[in-house]
Amino acid sequence: MSRTTKLIELRCPEHMRPGQRETLVSEGHVCGYCHGNGFFWGSDQYGHRTKCPCPVCNGSGELDAHIGIEWKARKEAGDGA
Repeated sequence: MSRTTKLIELRCPEHMRPGQRETLVSEGHVCGYCHGNGFFWGSDQYGHRTKCPCPVCNGSGELDAHIGIEWKARKEAGDGA
């Protein structure tokens, strides 16, 4: 089976502030809970089959990944290392 791999390349921004944060978004991943269907079969109060939206993707079948990056100093100055 074929598969797509996405990589994130990290580079320190040239102009930054201490504790600066970044957010990256990777869109359109297939929901692993409903396997992209967006729903599950269930029953209503009368016993009729009905589609119930996936509680994870809210029925879209897809998810977006929000990745947070916080830049911090590796070690404090004067720590003897």
